[in-house]
This record gives sequence, C-alpha cells and structure tokens, in this order.
Amino acid sequence: MSNPESTAPFVAGGTVQAGGGSYVERPADAILPRLCREGDFAYVFTPRQMGKSSLMIRTAEKLIEEDIKPVIIDLTEIGASATADQWYRGVLEKLADQLELRTGLAEWWERHGTLSVAQRFNRFLTDVVLLEIPERIVVFVDEIDTTLRLDFTDDFFASIRYLYNARATSKALARLSFVLLGVASPGDLMKDPDRTPFNIGQRVDLDDFTEDEAVRDLGVDRDRVRVVFRYTSGHPYLTLRVFRIDLRAAAYLGHRSAHREFVLRGTRRKGQQPPIRAGHADDTGERSRRSPSSLSRCLEGKGSSRQRGRSCICLAAPFRNRAARGWSVAGPERDLSAGLR
Repeated sequence: MSNPESTAPFVAGGTVQAGGGSYVERPADAILPRLCREGDFAYVFTPRQMGKSSLMIRTAEKLIEEDIKPVIIDLTEIGASATADQWYRGVLEKLADQLELRTGLAEWWERHGTLSVAQRFNRFLTDVVLLEIPERIVVFVDEIDTTLRLDFTDDFFASIRYLYNARATSKALARLSFVLLGVASPGDLMKDPDRTPFNIGQRVDLDDFTEDEAVRDLGVDRDRVRVVFRYTSGHPYLTLRVFRIDLRAAAYLGHRSAHREFVLRGTRRKGQQPPIRAGHADDTGERSRRSPSSLSRCLEGKGSSRQRGRSCICLAAPFRNRAARGWSVAGPERDLSAGLR
C-alpha cells in the first residue's frame, strides 16, 4: 500500500490549502488581489475543478497580510430551500461571525423588521459593519450558482450594484467590496438585466496550467510535465490527478519490488521456484492480465457520466482511446509511471 504522504503534494479536488498540497500560480493570482485592494467588484465564473476555491483562499491569505479583512461565505451552507428572510440573515450571520461584530444580529434584525429584507441587508452593512470595522473589507461569496434555484436573489445582486454606486455619496462604502465565485453566467444569475451589477464588475478568468507554471510550482521536470499535458492539456484537476496517480504507482511498484525480492530470497534458500499468482509478475517480469477496467475508474470523481453506479471522468482523447482497450486499475498506473520516468 502506498504511503498517503507520497501523494500529498498533488491535491486533486477541493481547496489546495486544505490538503497542504502544491499550488500553481496563474495570472488570476495577481489580478484578483489587485482588484480587491482597489475595492472593485469582481467575479470568477468558471467550470468546476478549475481552482476557484483555492484562488479564493489564496487571495484571502494575501489580504490578511495587508490588514484587509476577508469574509468567506459558502452559500451551500445556507441551502437552496431557505426563505428570503432566512437567506439574507444567514449571509449576514456568516459575515458578523467572521468579523466578530459587537452588535447582535438577531436583535438588530428584529428591530428593523418593518424594512424589506434587502433594505435590512444594505442597512446592516452601512450602519453596523462599516461603523465597527475601520479596515477595508472584501466579501467572497462562493458557490453563487446555488442562487439559481431561488426566486428572490435579484435583490441581492441589485444591492451589490447599489452599494457600489452609493460610493459617490458615502466614502465609507469604498472600503466594502464583493467577489462572487461559482459555475454560472451573469445572465443566468440576474433575471432583471436593468439592475445587474455585472456591467460594473471585473471578470477574472482562470486558465489551464501552462508548462512553465507547472514546472515552476509543482517541482517536476519539463519532460514529465509535457507527457502529462499530452493527456490533460493543462487542466488543473486532471493534471494534479495524473501526477498523484504517478506517485501512487511509483510507491506501489516500489513496494511490490521489495516484496518480490523478499520472496525470492526465501525460496532460493529452500531451492524452490518462486510462487506465481494471478495478477503478479512472473519470472520474465510480465504482469498477467487482470479483469478489464477503464482509466476513468482510477480518475473517478470528475465529470458527469456514470458507469456502474460510480462517477467517471470525461476523458481527453488519448485517455478515451487507451481506456477503450481495457486497461486494468494497475495497468494505467504502471503505464503512466513508465511514461513519466
């Protein structure tokens, strides 16, 4: 069995910082912090597994070092079945907890019950948050696409536009900015185009890894990167996943070699032939063929297709062609391991 630590540098899926893995910097890593420092409204809309959450965490860490207060709100925690009152209050609860506000949200919210939820949302930001917090504040709202299932969030996006435009009359509002992240398009999120904030916002694109970026930040040589990019074209999730598989394969094959040497030493003392079992290497070093299995099972967890009740990946052409030949689970790992060495 491979050592879990041997694959730790390559975290595929989830935020990189949570797994302590290598982080590949792209142009967005310079663009988004700059927009946050300048107080601009920004949004990062891109497909899943492109590194949105890792970019968000990385940017928040940089802002903290510069005495800017980041707030991270994951809308999946609030849910898609909440009422308007519950949703707006849930967003403000996350904000109040992270900023450690002195004003109690529950009491304040009830005391202003005659106002609409959107008005209370705006008033809490202007009358409480900006009064208690003198530093610049950047609110990251992740998984913004969960609002697609709600019929009242147009007012939320309109509030972002209002707070940005109101800077002309309130200088304090220049210290508050928003960053939205998710898998959506502006036209899908905002049902009323006349109130959309996206025409005043800055879009930040997340591109695939380049060869230079991968060589610089993953600590691998260029030849290995080029072999992997033949299969992944630099897609972040796929690239990290293949490198992770390669490390696992190397650890696995190293363990098998040590085990085989142990077996050979023991049988030679007794003058016996080493045992050969199905699926193990024979004396010529050839591995007997196991039951067919596609590479997608090794790279499970990405893509929308399903195979025998398990997730499988939408493979690039080289993967699809080779997977169709009936690779075993160990087979592609050994093949990739050989190709990357």
